[in-house]
Amino acid sequence: AYFGRNFVPYPHRELRIVEVPSYWPFAGYAHPGVIYLVETRSFLTDARDPARLDLVTRRIAHEVAHQWWGHLVSPAPGPGASAIVETLAKYSELMILEKTSGRAEVQKSLEGELDLYLAGRSAAEGQERPLSMVDDEPWLYYRKGAVVLYAIHELLGEDAVNAALRKFVAAEGGPGHHPHAEDLVQRLSENASAEQRELIREWMTEVILYDISIRSASARRLSDGRYEATVDIEAGKNRAAGGPDPPFNEEIDVAFYGSTSDEVPPGSVLHLAKHRLHAGLNTIRVIVAGKPLEAAVDPFPTRIDRNRTDNRTEINVVQN
Repeated sequence: AYFGRNFVPYPHRELRIVEVPSYWPFAGYAHPGVIYLVETRSFLTDARDPARLDLVTRRIAHEVAHQWWGHLVSPAPGPGASAIVETLAKYSELMILEKTSGRAEVQKSLEGELDLYLAGRSAAEGQERPLSMVDDEPWLYYRKGAVVLYAIHELLGEDAVNAALRKFVAAEGGPGHHPHAEDLVQRLSENASAEQRELIREWMTEVILYDISIRSASARRLSDGRYEATVDIEAGKNRAAGGPDPPFNEEIDVAFYGSTSDEVPPGSVLHLAKHRLHAGLNTIRVIVAGKPLEAAVDPFPTRIDRNRTDNRTEINVVQN
């Protein structure tokens, strides 16, 4: 229903999900109107624990998304094809996860995707390809692709991304059309601002790495019972292929977590908003209603940060 509403209507009269034995070589595979799922990766998965990432919904959403990305839109074979078939399926999967389980589930998923991308990157030989030229590299078209497309979703907004994808399907779907990744980049950039277009171009057609870290975080109690929370963030980015660093002047989420009262758990979000960061040291100062205990930058995440262990820290609270 979500894909049909936001892309184009589902083209078949039914959709069958078929169980196949565990020795089958794929976790799932989509044909037009039929999805095959391995029993041990779907039907026999215990999804009752709410603390566990909902892998069943993720996998089914991903395979259903291939009815659009791979079948309705069939890219030209060659470098970049998987950025259409698999990366757009990952984006679609994340949208379903967000609608069914909330953004906290998306955050867990993206953290795992980024870890798997960085692990794949460290083990790969040769120079890394950009997403627009990806080949048979699942750590790129799945893992990095999920982070990059969600970053574009955060940059443009869900409605704008889906409108661009709807136009992409309308223009490139069906027989006789075999788009390239550059066509996708162009469609996503069509109604973006100049700043947004440049970020989409960097993320899709270059290999851009970020270094974002929290240097210090503190808070002081105000006379009215609220708190002034301050975080110092060191930020920068570079091109993996070398050359001059690209400009860094971007809006990125900064969060403060804490407790508003004795009845509210300590992990409650006191502040979550985009703040403009530039290369070098940035000081963010906000007023929050509760006692801040932790600060985080890019919590979801949306940037390819090589070290996320320094993106979250405890806050030193000073009592006046």
